[in-house]
Amino acid sequence: MHIIVAGLDYKTTPVETRERLAFQEDTLPQALQELRDMKSILECVIVSTCNRTEVYAVVDQLHTGRHFVKKFLGRWFEMPQEDFGPFLNIRENDAAVQHLFQVASGLDSMVIGETQILGQVKHALATAHENETTGTIFNELFKRAVTYAKRAHHETEI
Repeated sequence: MHIIVAGLDYKTTPVETRERLAFQEDTLPQALQELRDMKSILECVIVSTCNRTEVYAVVDQLHTGRHFVKKFLGRWFEMPQEDFGPFLNIRENDAAVQHLFQVASGLDSMVIGETQILGQVKHALATAHENETTGTIFNELFKRAVTYAKRAHHETEI
């Protein structure tokens, strides 16, 4: 099993592209199901805010997982991969986990330490859990990321 995150954010992606690749709240359950039904995707969570769109996935093979996440994004947003591919950051395994912890704690936000993202990460997990696209790995990982973020905000000056 491997963990990947494929995302676009304010640092590397023009606002027009981020707007085109933002998931609407009312279609998120369907998007999660379609992503989960893709080959190689075992669990998934989608975090979509005004500054980022990130697809977290537990995959059975890295290469296949990356391919199907990109294919899903292109199909869902009816956009050729060439249009968003140059902006897509893909992190794997430890780097993906580290990124989740940084995002949840606000260390990867425009305003360092902002807390709104923590609520958005919690909401993304809850939505994925309600739609049965998470399992043991993401339930535990996201729980730890949320706990870490709360602790970081409480015990530090961020």
